[in-house]
Amino acid sequence: MMTHPNVALVTAAFAVGLLKLGTVLDAGQQLSRDRSDGGLELILSTPMSPAAIVGGQAIALQRRYLTLAFLVLVFVVILYACAVLRASAEELSLPWHLAWLLGAAFFFWDLNAIHWVSLKSAMEAKGSLGVGIRSFAKVLLLPWILFGGVVIAVML
Repeated sequence: MMTHPNVALVTAAFAVGLLKLGTVLDAGQQLSRDRSDGGLELILSTPMSPAAIVGGQAIALQRRYLTLAFLVLVFVVILYACAVLRASAEELSLPWHLAWLLGAAFFFWDLNAIHWVSLKSAMEAKGSLGVGIRSFAKVLLLPWILFGGVVIAVML
């Protein structure tokens, strides 16, 4: 049983963070493996355009994570609704509502950014682990440290 609305906020952030972490670790793996195994050269020697290759990578990522992202979003909405229904008006400040709204908006922006940054990192990194580390640092680490700091500063 949740005793404070901030518990729901932290739980939602944790669920979304796990999904993003899984996505960032998986997004550029196949392209990185294709690059190191020589499969990318085979793909590039076909009449497919680079846009079609990137589009195929995006479709593969959507097939793996779209349903899970939808379920996590439903979970987050349920947490928000439960927190709003159970909390008093004094506990639900405007910054608290803004943290939920911005968190939901960043959820989709981050998933899109993870895709593009992971593809770029797959072309630059030496190994598939480097893809995940670069993508994590660029998309999730620094922006979310800043966002979390702002949210904590506003809530205190």
